Amino acid sequence: MKASWERNLPNITDYLEHILPLLRNASKQNSYNSVEEYWDALGEYEGGLLKARELWDRIKPLYLKLHKYVALRLRGADAVGKPLPIHILRSLSGDDWSNIIENLLPKHAGIYQKVHANLQLMELGGMNVFKRAGQLIKDLNFGEIEPETLTDSVYNSTCPTTLVDWCKPNMMKAVTCKDVSIGNYIEAHEAVMKMKYKEIINLHSNNTYILREAPRYSAIYEAIPGFVSLLSLNPHALNRAGLYSLEIFNYNPNYHRLVLQLIMALRDLP
Repeated sequence: MKASWERNLPNITDYLEHILPLLRNASKQNSYNSVEEYWDALGEYEGGLLKARELWDRIKPLYLKLHKYVALRLRGADAVGKPLPIHILRSLSGDDWSNIIENLLPKHAGIYQKVHANLQLMELGGMNVFKRAGQLIKDLNFGEIEPETLTDSVYNSTCPTTLVDWCKPNMMKAVTCKDVSIGNYIEAHEAVMKMKYKEIINLHSNNTYILREAPRYSAIYEAIPGFVSLLSLNPHALNRAGLYSLEIFNYNPNYHRLVLQLIMALRDLP
C-alpha cells in the first residue's frame, strides 16, 4: 500500500514546477507584477500573505516542538528532524494528525478517554454529530440550520467532509462518513458552520459559490467556521453536549485545558 501511495502521488517538486508558470501567466494577464500580488488581490483580507508569514514566524517554534514530539512518540529519536511518512499519520494528505491522538497524548489523559467514550455511547457520528453541531451554532445565536440541509446530506461516504453546492440559494449538502471520533466531531462543527454561513450570505447577496472552492479566497469563510470548531471543545460546550462534566473539569482545569489544546493543535497546526 505504501509503495502504491508513493508511486501514484505526484512529486511535489515537479508539481510546483508545473503550477508556478501557470500562476505567473495568470498574474501577468491580470496586470499584477507577481504571484503574491495576484493572490493578495483575490483575498478579502488586505495584506493577508504578509500577515500569514508573520503568523507563521510566531507559531513556527511551537510547530517544530510539536513535530519533534510526534516524531519521538511515533518513530523514536532517529526520526527527529526528518519528514514523517504520511501513512503513519493516518490522514489522506498528512495535514490532520487527530487520528493519532491516542498515541501522542500523555498517559492517563482522562478527559480524552471520557469524551471519546461518550461520543461512542451517544453515537455521535454521521447525522447525529451534525445535529449536535447545529445545536451549538443555535446556542451561539446564528440560528438553526435548515432541516433539508441535514436530511439531504450523505453520511455513508468517506471523511473528511466534502460540501456540495448546487449553486442555488440554500441548496447545499455534506458528503461525509458515519465514523465516530473526536476529529470528526470537531470537523462536523466546522462543516455545519460553513453551511450556516452560506445560508446567511445567501440572504444578502447572489454569491452562491462555496468560497473555499471558488477562485476567490474568503478570510471570513475560513475564520468563523474555524472558530466554531475551536468552541466545540470548549469545557462549557462539552458540558452542554453531555460529553464531559464541567464540575470534573474544574478539579484540574489547567491539565484538562492543555490536553484539549493539544488535540486542537494536532488537528490544525500541521
